[in-house]
Amino acid sequence: MTTQLTICLTCQKNTGTELYNIMTELGTPDGVKIEGFDCLWSCSSACSVQIKSPGKCGYHLGGFTATEDHAAALIDFAGEYHLSATGEVSFDLWPEAIKGHFMARIPPLK
Repeated sequence: MTTQLTICLTCQKNTGTELYNIMTELGTPDGVKIEGFDCLWSCSSACSVQIKSPGKCGYHLGGFTATEDHAAALIDFAGEYHLSATGEVSFDLWPEAIKGHFMARIPPLK
């Protein structure tokens, strides 16, 4: 199954688009797909991102900037998420730059 990493493209005057561009330049692990979406309705916590995959809990994260550090942390976390059967990633595997950015855990569709 594919893990989808969705970046809000309309966050903070193109910050979302810039983050998306950095992430696509860095590339992703096998099984992780980056896509952009116009407005994730998290404007007070821009730039926001979702990580999800069929049958797994998903995550909504926010407060990112268009930096390589944030982009790499999101890609690394998405890779660990992809390897997880449930979507849960052990805290010791979380990149430092992603800590404190989780806004919601979304139950899987059944």
